[in-house]
Amino acid sequence: MPMALAPRLDSAAPTHTHLFPAANDATVSQAIRTPAAERFRHVLRAAMIPHHDAAEFLFDRFMHDPETHMDWFLSTQLAATWAFVEPMRALAGDDLGQAMLAVLNALEADCARRGLTPTPVAPYQGSALAAAYVLLGARLGATMMQRHMESLGMTALPAFFTKLDGVGDAWKTVVERLDAIDPTSAEAATLTTDATAAFKIFELAATAAPPQD
Repeated sequence: MPMALAPRLDSAAPTHTHLFPAANDATVSQAIRTPAAERFRHVLRAAMIPHHDAAEFLFDRFMHDPETHMDWFLSTQLAATWAFVEPMRALAGDDLGQAMLAVLNALEADCARRGLTPTPVAPYQGSALAAAYVLLGARLGATMMQRHMESLGMTALPAFFTKLDGVGDAWKTVVERLDAIDPTSAEAATLTTDATAAFKIFELAATAAPPQD
């Protein structure tokens, strides 16, 4: 899949947005050394490293100049989040579904205020848990991004960057459900494939609408 990768700019700025759930070196080495003994959450994080890094690289430009690229960033986030509507429906009676809906509502409100019309991408077809893992995991980076923008003197940030009700608790639920899965099972293999597809949704959204120069 061709990607118009955004160039890295000022080396003093953060090199990654940390928008997605990441794996550290210790997690990687442990997962490779004893995959069957590790909790599936750790194995999944290690398996997602290349997809995590590819997706975050596409959003580097935003972190280097968030004010200039805010409209592009919000549009791509909403376009990607729209692709997860079916998993949200599947989890409608679950705290995961409610948390994912909170993210969607915040992005829709932000884009409406700015008069933005995102370019839709093909809907996600995988498991709801894998979708929640990627979409809600991205919220872990939103707080870091908020602090970075505030350090630049930006105020009145979009709702997407604020604390959203239920998201923190829902992420804990995602972790618990992943930890209950046998890393060597067919279910684990399916979730790994589906999480990869979920990351690709964000890559597609980012490349569908090139950032402003």
